[in-house]
Amino acid sequence: MRKLLKVLVGVAAMIAVGSAAVAEEGPKYGTKVGDVAKPVKIQTMAGDEFDTGKIEEKTLFVLVNSICGLCAKEMNDLAKNADSLKNVKVYLVSVDQNKERAMKVYEKYTKLFDLLYDPEYKLGNAVGVFATPGTVVLGKGGKILFKKTGYRGDIDAILKAL
Repeated sequence: MRKLLKVLVGVAAMIAVGSAAVAEEGPKYGTKVGDVAKPVKIQTMAGDEFDTGKIEEKTLFVLVNSICGLCAKEMNDLAKNADSLKNVKVYLVSVDQNKERAMKVYEKYTKLFDLLYDPEYKLGNAVGVFATPGTVVLGKGGKILFKKTGYRGDIDAILKAL
């Protein structure tokens, strides 16, 4: 019985230490609207660097994956409302692992919006959006003004945040 108790205490201690380590590694920024997102550097599709820390105005980012049907719906909603978005910087952020496939799928949207490439999901982690489609509006200094995960057909909420 003592041996079992020692084992259980040891396991509990390992779980506590492991949990603390995981909590420390998790996102420290961007967990809710009003937080400041940790600046990250991601790529343009041309391979140049895009630094979210240098955003000077409200900017809309939509994290998408080329095999996600709900992402396609979100992108179509944005495209239908492109006129309402012409005074706002809008980026589709591809989290695809296959850059060529992503470029092919998003090609029809690149006439309307800029496309960034983030296969490591740096932006999603920085703002606390952990699925696609993920939508976030960042203001000057990286302040999170709006965010949502998933498709809800609520383009009006996005437009209102801008």
